[in-house]
Amino acid sequence: MRTLKFILFSFLISFLNPQKVFSQDNEILDSLKIKVNPYGSFRGHFAIFNKEVEFQENASRIGLQLGIVKKEYEFFFGAELGINLFKSSSQFNFDGNNASGFFIIQNDQANQVFNTRLGYMGLKMGKYGTISVGKQWSVFYDITSYTDKFNVFGARGSSTFIAGTDGGASGTGRADQALIYRNDIGALRFGLQLQAKNTINNNFIDGFGASLQWQIIDMLKAGVSFSRSYVNDELVEELNILGYNDDHVYFGAGLSYDNDGLSLSAIYTQHENGDLTRGFRDASLEDGLGPTIVFDAYGFEFFARYNWNKFGILAGYNYYEPDLEEIERIAEDLPLNANFKTRDVLLGFEFRPSRFTFIYSEFRFANSEDAIGVADEDVFTLGIKIQADKIFNKTISLN
Repeated sequence: MRTLKFILFSFLISFLNPQKVFSQDNEILDSLKIKVNPYGSFRGHFAIFNKEVEFQENASRIGLQLGIVKKEYEFFFGAELGINLFKSSSQFNFDGNNASGFFIIQNDQANQVFNTRLGYMGLKMGKYGTISVGKQWSVFYDITSYTDKFNVFGARGSSTFIAGTDGGASGTGRADQALIYRNDIGALRFGLQLQAKNTINNNFIDGFGASLQWQIIDMLKAGVSFSRSYVNDELVEELNILGYNDDHVYFGAGLSYDNDGLSLSAIYTQHENGDLTRGFRDASLEDGLGPTIVFDAYGFEFFARYNWNKFGILAGYNYYEPDLEEIERIAEDLPLNANFKTRDVLLGFEFRPSRFTFIYSEFRFANSEDAIGVADEDVFTLGIKIQADKIFNKTISLN
């Protein structure tokens, strides 16, 4: 946080009086530009579920992007903070998850006003592509983002935000400590990813991934993605994890169409050892707690949107099914619910009274059960979103 404050303060001084701050030779300064793009998205709604109403936060965030440009090269920095506008016990937006880790979930930012969503820096090299390092959107999300376009719901079938986290440790969502290279070759766009998260295991790197997208025509593209995350075997043995037998492996494929107000997209995902949950307490390996179970699963998502003037209609479907046949038994009994799966039908409506404001309403019709047999509730939401992402965009030429 101190680093971010220092950067913001330094930028403010340079913006007010750039000639005093930058005193290098004019021959160098003539070719330099500084680009500044602050942005924000402020969202909140009330939700009706379980015969009650609750006012909820909906993944609000603020961010800043800085770029120093010389000819075709640009050094850039980006930071994005989540904002906890309301203290609510529930949140249905998976993108709002700020916990990290996998076997050991770290959620020390849960009750803070601000939490870290993104933090990265890198270099754009023109035709040679872009390289960046830090906490950033993964190459796996290059594909699963095709259907992650609802205001509240969605992303339950994409294997992106697994185990109630932001997908940082698994490298599928906002990847932790990732090095990513992206480039375009004709109609193809590809991404390569490495993760180096710690030095307490025997792995030189902690994960890798790749994505490939094909722009078939202007309004239609297709893509595939892959991610693998290495696991500390000693930690697995210490925690008595059921079902784990190898590293986390994720695969995704998608198709997206966007033209004249109509958007259609679909994705399919599959993973091995890629998610975990708690099982029945009576099947516990320890007193008082259900066993931690790692499982394989596959999922499917569909998204559709039609925009007409200031109005938008949204519809979608999320499906996610664990492979129960591969789950380890305890005394020949399945340690979790045999009907454990997600089947959500999603409907939504948007009204845009101005360029920066949205009024949205979304419904989730759930036909799902969790790992211990608790059925998901149907949910209705009505809220407001202020999208302040194109209000200010400043370029400073250093002469």
